[in-house]
Amino acid sequence: MQTARSERETSFVRDGKRSAVMLCDICKGLAVDRTPPGSDGVKINCPTCGNYAIAGDVLDKFRKLTIEERRRALEKAKARLSLGRPLITRIEL
Repeated sequence: MQTARSERETSFVRDGKRSAVMLCDICKGLAVDRTPPGSDGVKINCPTCGNYAIAGDVLDKFRKLTIEERRRALEKAKARLSLGRPLITRIEL
């Protein structure tokens, strides 16, 4: 299942590789979309918020939260994780 990312991103090719610039789902600053094709969630690399992922089953609900609520959800996901990319799931909402 593909997310509604296409409305929020711009793709470009650099050195033969496709990259997608999008708005961070937390701070709304510029970020890089690292979501694999066919994924129902998103993986984002943001220079402000860091690297994180949002599970597909909570993506719509997450996007309706305030920015402060989104930041708290990311902090909860980071607290549950020792290594790797924090994943925002129902637990954090």
